[in-house]
Amino acid sequence: MIGGIGLHEAELPMVSVAPGSSNPTTRNAARKTCAGLLPAIAAMILDPTTPLEPRIHATMLVRKLLSVEQRPPIQQVIDANIVPTIVEFLSQDDCPELQCEASLVLTDVVAGDDTPTSNTAALYAIEHGAVPAIVRNLNSPSDDVREQSMWVIGNLASAGPEFRDLILSAPAAAVRNNLGAQHRGAAKRGVGAVEHLPRQAVAA
Repeated sequence: MIGGIGLHEAELPMVSVAPGSSNPTTRNAARKTCAGLLPAIAAMILDPTTPLEPRIHATMLVRKLLSVEQRPPIQQVIDANIVPTIVEFLSQDDCPELQCEASLVLTDVVAGDDTPTSNTAALYAIEHGAVPAIVRNLNSPSDDVREQSMWVIGNLASAGPEFRDLILSAPAAAVRNNLGAQHRGAAKRGVGAVEHLPRQAVAA
């Protein structure tokens, strides 16, 4: 339950704000309400007894929370200690929907923002096993999971030289070898990211 309502009934206010709305009062109120929901959403994600559908929905709510255009609450999500669990969701091969939602969350986390939080968030995700899990999912039978995995790899590799170096701890060749099966926009981002990796490491 969140604030007396079922999790499936809870919707982040950002979803109901008209696209392109420039009303700062509305957006600020939405942001504050979303932040208030995060502890309850995190509890649902962290509880191993949470059924699959509520777990998917809770992960989706985190993704929507991070989708705000300005000052996404990346640090609050990190402080909620859910990133390691989100990374674990990537291994749930029997539920591509959960894998995709988890990848979407990680895409936003590692993308960062214009604050010092950016590098910290990307490093935090890497330290909790995001890279090998994402590279593994490049072999997923799900088109959506493979595509979103490329976005995460692309965002990480674009974050700076230190993050490209960290990505090299995973088999970079596996990224390149899976690009041939990708045909959407995310694959182009992944191609560009991999092309910027040191050639000797890609050839390893």
